[in-house]
Formats: sequence, structure tokens, C-alpha cells
Amino acid sequence: MNTSITQQASAFIGHKLLKTGPLIEVVLAMKEEAAKDKFAQILCILDETGSMVDFDLSGTNEQVIAKLLANNAPKAIDKKEDEITHTPKSGRPKLGVTAKEVTLLPRHWEWLAAQRGGVSATLRRLVELAAKESISIEARKNAQNSTYSFLQNIAGDFENYEEVLRAIFADDFEKMRKLMQNWPKDIRNYAQKLFAISIEPTKD
Repeated sequence: MNTSITQQASAFIGHKLLKTGPLIEVVLAMKEEAAKDKFAQILCILDETGSMVDFDLSGTNEQVIAKLLANNAPKAIDKKEDEITHTPKSGRPKLGVTAKEVTLLPRHWEWLAAQRGGVSATLRRLVELAAKESISIEARKNAQNSTYSFLQNIAGDFENYEEVLRAIFADDFEKMRKLMQNWPKDIRNYAQKLFAISIEPTKD
């Protein structure tokens, strides 16, 4: 998996949070802990997705960092493909506004014409509003999936596990919180942090 060394991650040793922060710092903390106990069960979770990732912790800190950086090296771009993609096109440049035909019923045109700013301005406002709503729905879905992914990796044998998953996909934070009250503190807090974005109000 190609991951950014600066993206936020969290490491757990057993059910306790070991380190949270930029991935590169988390991996070095994992390496230090593994050096103390080679049998330690350490998991690294990406905060954005809730997914578990594995790293080669062998070698010096510098070697571990080098391996992380190598994993993030950009892929080579085929020159011919790049030339085709970026070939300049002749003609008038786009100015940011595109005119296209819109087909509506007469009553729709009447309603649009009566709105502040006229038809075009109203259509733009409606599109922007719909786009914001779409982003909000996508954010909620991503939060649910991230929380689910994390719990799959670490909490499969916990009390009320199945009920917690159902509460997550029902978007019921309070029920989720109550069902998790007997879970290890760090696991409970991290899962709730991942899920919190789904209940935050959308900001304009």
C-alpha cells in the first residue's frame, strides 16, 4: 500500500494506544517498542481509513525511514502518454463558464426566473447546494467505513461487537457509545474519534 509518511496514523500495542501522529513518527515508535519486546503485538492504523498497515521495522531508524520514502516514490510516467495528455489544444481557452442546454418544464423556468439573480445564478446556487450535500453524505459514509475497518482489525471478540457495528451503520452514535462502555478505553476513544465526523454538522 502506498501511503504518505506525513499522514496521520495511530499504533496500538495490545489494547493500549502507543502513539498517534504523522506516520513516520508512529512507525519509529513501533520500531522502538518492537526492540524492547520482539513478541509485542503492535498494530498500525491509518486514521483516514481505519485500515491496518504493516511495515518492515528491521534495520536502523534511517533505514526504516528510507524504506518508507521508497514506498512513496512516484511512479514513472510514460513519456508518450504524458505528451498526448498535455498536448496544447488550439482555439479559444476556457474561461470557467460553460454554456450547455438545459431542458425543463415551463413551471420550472417560471420558478427559476422569479428567483433572486435570475435563472443562471439560481441554477448555480442549486448545484453548489447539492454538491455540499453530496460531500456531507460521502463524509458520513467514509467515517462509518473507517470505524468499521478499525474495529474489524482489533475488536472482533469484544462484548456487543455486532451490535456496535449495526449502530455505526445506523448512524447512532449514542447507542454505539453505550454499547462500548466496557471496552478498553483507548480502543473505545479511537473508534469514537473515527466515527465523530459522521455526526459533526456540515460547515459552510
